[in-house]
Amino acid sequence: MPSDDVDAIVELVAEHPGCTTDELVDVVDEKEVASEQARELLEIALRHNRVLEADSKYWAIRKGEYAFQEYDHPEP
Repeated sequence: MPSDDVDAIVELVAEHPGCTTDELVDVVDEKEVASEQARELLEIALRHNRVLEADSKYWAIRKGEYAFQEYDHPEP
């Protein structure tokens, strides 16, 4: 898989923090990407520590380009 696809899934996780796999796949489907490919990309991102999984929900590490100020989400 090209790394830009993994970058795109990490960006998606950052835009939709705390979503489950199914919720993220639904968002990806809206952008016309195969759901199986989205699931595979999530697994790759998880293995490469690009995203975190807790309680079956995905999160982006909030530093650098994924810092809180980059997205309109309330701070914890």
